Amino acid sequence: MLVFFFSPCFTYLFLFSPSFLHFNLPLSLPFLSFFSLFHFSLSSISLFLSLSSISLFLSLSSISLFLSLSSISLFLSLSSISLFLFSSIFSFFIFSFLSFISLFFFSLSFSLAFFPPFLSLSLSFLHFSLNLFSLTSFYFSLLHLNVFVPSIVRSIPEEQILSLQQQTQFLWQTYFSNVEKIVTTVLEILKDRIYSHMARNQMLWNTMPGAHFIMPEYSDAAITYPFYYKKLGRQPSAKFTAVIYAISPVMASSSSLFRLVRNVAKSASVHKILVIWHCDVSPPPPRKWPSDLAVPILVKTRNIKTISSRFFPYRDIETDAVFSLDEDVLLTTDEIDFAFSVWKEFPERIVGYPARNHYWDDLRSKWSYTSKWTNDYSMVLTGAAIYHRYYNYLYTHLLNSYSVKSIVDQMQNF
Repeated sequence: MLVFFFSPCFTYLFLFSPSFLHFNLPLSLPFLSFFSLFHFSLSSISLFLSLSSISLFLSLSSISLFLSLSSISLFLSLSSISLFLFSSIFSFFIFSFLSFISLFFFSLSFSLAFFPPFLSLSLSFLHFSLNLFSLTSFYFSLLHLNVFVPSIVRSIPEEQILSLQQQTQFLWQTYFSNVEKIVTTVLEILKDRIYSHMARNQMLWNTMPGAHFIMPEYSDAAITYPFYYKKLGRQPSAKFTAVIYAISPVMASSSSLFRLVRNVAKSASVHKILVIWHCDVSPPPPRKWPSDLAVPILVKTRNIKTISSRFFPYRDIETDAVFSLDEDVLLTTDEIDFAFSVWKEFPERIVGYPARNHYWDDLRSKWSYTSKWTNDYSMVLTGAAIYHRYYNYLYTHLLNSYSVKSIVDQMQNF
């Protein structure tokens, strides 16, 4: 019975509180429809109990059981009426008064076992009348919704409708579009419940790219993820870390690796240069590296066994931006600075020079890509591209259980 008593109260607190009504009035429409159906269910149950109690009293004269059924019927009918009045004119005082009367009669049935029969029968007919009124009120509540819903829909600006449509499409595609995403969503929710200290907040769940791509192990602050810089008013760091992937031995000071190091070091935005040495020959000694550089150079040689090593989240990378470079790439300092300036406008994306376009190859029945110069491209290779360091963490930890890394290591291309 407490459920029936508090349901309209929750309706008021959740649907018709000033803050909810002001910000989320369109969202209350499904709830109004739901509570109208709930109102109809209460009325039907109450009417059935009322008729049953009258039949039971006339046939068996069981006053105690009759009163129990009658009081329950009265409680349901009054709750139903209060729900209608409450959802129509928002009258919380009427709801409280009717609910109090319902509870009074409900408790009275257990305290007075020998209620006067004529009064009991009168009470049952009162129940019956209330239930008829309740069903009538349900009809008017439907008319009320038919008037209320269109007026609310027409009052919503087109920009807000488009925003709600986009948000709905995002939620569907991210969490519910197939069985795999539904299962993953359930598991992620359970993860947040179990490890509450690492739970992702509402903004991370309801903002692109979604909670599936937010690893709380990386950071518990939304401001450290590139997807929320503009939303939170944060700018990426003013420096970048250059990560150069070297696979060829250096034979002379005029090699392509040293030429690239000099061009990168001339940039005013570079913070540090990391050289990922993936070669059977040992790297040059420190005295052979360019000495007129204003930035430190770190050469990584330990555990460099695959091409995926260039995407490892090294602790030496202290900037938001990572400029991934192949050793033989031909870029000037101006081109490097220009790419970095563009990336700062779109820190959640990858910005680079070597572009490709993927397509479906009908002859081989598989996806492929082309490097032909066209006006369209759908891929940016990491041979000369800048991106946020969080993607290194995603590549290393999120894709660890997938076959993507093994394919990349096998083909030596990414």
